[in-house]
Amino acid sequence: MDELRSSPDSASWATKRRFPRFRLETHVIVTELRPGATRAVRGWSRDVCEGGLGGIVGEGLKDDDEVLVEFPLPSARQQMLLRARVHRHSASHYGFEFLQTSPAVLRDIRQACQRLPIHK
Repeated sequence: MDELRSSPDSASWATKRRFPRFRLETHVIVTELRPGATRAVRGWSRDVCEGGLGGIVGEGLKDDDEVLVEFPLPSARQQMLLRARVHRHSASHYGFEFLQTSPAVLRDIRQACQRLPIHK
């Protein structure tokens, strides 16, 4: 997993990803899940894949924080609401890794990605 945490600016970053990324620019709500407190913050997604979502959030989140990410997905039957962890971040750019997606949700994500342009 350390190789996936290398700088996104490195030349080999894209070849080390587990899944191809697809451009998805839409609003996102990220809810922190901390013992005794929750906080929802708004942001903007940049890309999506089977394993996660990349986006911009103005509030400080920490690597490995567990969150809920909520976002619309083209062709999905309903708004996506997925448990994730902060996989990486740089300033206000975050990578969220989905945790325990069901087969139905994974199918919805795959179908949406087939209709989205590749994120470069």
